[in-house]
Amino acid sequence: MSDSDHDILDSLVKGAGWTAIGIVVSKFLSYLYRAAIARFVGPEAYGTLSLGIMIVSFATTISVLALNSAIKNFVPKYRAENDEGAIKGIVTSAFEISLPVSLLASASIFLLAEKISLGIFNAPSLIPVLKVFALVPPFAVVSQHSFALTLAYRKAKYEVLTRRVLQNLIQLLVSVALIIGSLGVVGAAIGWLAGSAVSAVIGLYIMEKKFGPVLTSKIKGRREYSKIFHYSYPLVLSGAIATVLGWTDTAFIGYYMDESAVGLYNAALPTAFLMMMPYTAFSTLAMPSMSEVLERDDKSLSNILKTLTRWTFTVSFPMFVLMALFSEQVLHILFGAPYREAALSLTILSFGYLYSTAVGHLDNVIKALDHTDILFKNALINFVVNIGLNIYLIPLYGIVGGAIATTVSIIVAETMLLIEVYHFKKVYPFSKDSVKPVLAAVPALLIVYAGLNLTFETVPLWALIPGGTVFTLIYGFGVLKTGLLKDEELKRLKSEAGNLKNRIGL
Repeated sequence: MSDSDHDILDSLVKGAGWTAIGIVVSKFLSYLYRAAIARFVGPEAYGTLSLGIMIVSFATTISVLALNSAIKNFVPKYRAENDEGAIKGIVTSAFEISLPVSLLASASIFLLAEKISLGIFNAPSLIPVLKVFALVPPFAVVSQHSFALTLAYRKAKYEVLTRRVLQNLIQLLVSVALIIGSLGVVGAAIGWLAGSAVSAVIGLYIMEKKFGPVLTSKIKGRREYSKIFHYSYPLVLSGAIATVLGWTDTAFIGYYMDESAVGLYNAALPTAFLMMMPYTAFSTLAMPSMSEVLERDDKSLSNILKTLTRWTFTVSFPMFVLMALFSEQVLHILFGAPYREAALSLTILSFGYLYSTAVGHLDNVIKALDHTDILFKNALINFVVNIGLNIYLIPLYGIVGGAIATTVSIIVAETMLLIEVYHFKKVYPFSKDSVKPVLAAVPALLIVYAGLNLTFETVPLWALIPGGTVFTLIYGFGVLKTGLLKDEELKRLKSEAGNLKNRIGL
């Protein structure tokens, strides 16, 4: 690799270090938030909340209009040119377009709450939840646009500490307090709103005080409505479809079944999605880095892509093993005994997300190439596939049918990206090291899985702790012995680990 490639990987490791901490803490807090609802009010109320989150997630996607991606794409380029007027213009344009849309979305959810709840899902308990969630989109817009600017400057810590940690912490604490205060699932919705509001206020402050002033700057900003809209409209369309896809199985389960089934399925789905944490950690800064690499040559792009994919898959594979083989125990620990019914769904979903991590960061390559229209076409094709599978499979197999539909959709989407990236740049994310994580896991898997199943007729929950520890140690040894991590990468990771210890005071 060239020195420039090493510099980019250094930046990604530093950003991923902060993001990894944020993701781990965020997921922990998010699971506490979900577990509190699941345990205090049961699967039915948890299903009601999941339906509300589904609706507000779609409204937020529409409100943001993917303009946060435009900020992350164009600001680094204008920074290189030291064009502060263009930077202000991009950010200001994004706010001026998104905020009115978010207010319209909020009004629509509030006014249509009864019709949505009764007419589509036959769930009266959803009405007050939607009226609370109706206030979320404007705060989400401010938060996402503000922190998009900090990421454009490759400063991940502000987004991590606020949106991933503090926001989730506030959601958890406020929700638990209100649930204990007898507000039930409505209290959980209020907690979600409180976290979003605090994140927006802090994001705006950081953008103006740490990286600005931007919106309040006296510099005359050049409005870039046409430019950012041309870049973003395929992304918002594909993003809207992706959001719908992410919740399609939930919506159809709610339509064909009931809130309790929705609650069970929404224990399996986010649990399987934990496998994407390593991907998210690196992906946060991957697109700005891809944009920079594309200015040089395809070899650099190939090196960065393969390295990122290898790192992501190496960390994700042990999580897949845990979820695929001990799905009942995992769901019991995280959500409680009633949610063991979703174990088969978790196993199926884990295969889909494993494929996604194995293929790599291909969507960021397409974005960096400015071929955002392709992402929209991909999403449209995947939307048709997913809808068709859900309509066919959920009435036959219930929540297992939803899991199959989602897994097939993931495989279809990632395969299309694989073909398209190779078509445009003749690069792919695989290398001779791609199979090494599997080889490193085989002895660990044989020892731990066989040992637990020979010792116990039904593996108890407590056995996962020593079993997981042994698996991790053997797997880590295998990773080192197979040469999966290069010497220079180990030095880089050790260096960043030391820096992180200093930052957090360890």
